[in-house]
Amino acid sequence: NSRLNNTLFNNVLCGSKEVIPNKQYNAILANINRNILLDQIDRYHECLTGGGELYLSGFFQEDLTILSETASTLNLSYVKHKILDNWCAVKFLKQT
Repeated sequence: NSRLNNTLFNNVLCGSKEVIPNKQYNAILANINRNILLDQIDRYHECLTGGGELYLSGFFQEDLTILSETASTLNLSYVKHKILDNWCAVKFLKQT
């Protein structure tokens, strides 16, 4: 996907929040279900730089509200979302 979209990722990790190093990232992408995203969103926030982008996907459209509300409590601003066959992806921005 990275090559197809003409992007370069410096670090791609597979696993739970425990595998995320104590570093700062400009962007984090997570594709998993709502419950795991809710459990891990604090860690994503910790690792994002100010102005960093958080992309979440792999959840149902009806879960967008709770994910957005949780993100808001962490100073992550909703930017936009896309829906395909009830599957949802959303972009948040970490406020500086």
